[in-house]
Amino acid sequence: MMTARNRWFWLGCIVLVLVGFAGAEPASAGCTASLNCNNACSLSFLCPGGQWVLACSATNQVKQCLGAPRCLVGSNYVECDGNRTYCSAAPQCTRTISTATCKGTTYNCANCTPGTPGCFYPP
Repeated sequence: MMTARNRWFWLGCIVLVLVGFAGAEPASAGCTASLNCNNACSLSFLCPGGQWVLACSATNQVKQCLGAPRCLVGSNYVECDGNRTYCSAAPQCTRTISTATCKGTTYNCANCTPGTPGCFYPP
């Protein structure tokens, strides 16, 4: 038989369990941070001999953290849980007299034929 004393004991245990659940913090989903490097570029020039136009472009780099425990955004980097990823200091678009390089891909006037990526007929 349950006495009044036992009822109060079990009621107190239930209240403590409920308060414990109410005070528990949910698991953290982490932080999100994003930085646009503002380094888009494009090139377009007439190849030597004038038969082709060489052209290429690169979009802005975006550095980001998704769900890391700690995030920090600097002027040219994003730090995710202590690891920094920097925007490229090197230009994304460069050229010589007969080549164009955009985002690591090089196009060469000497390789231009109809349908070759980066090569176009002049206007």
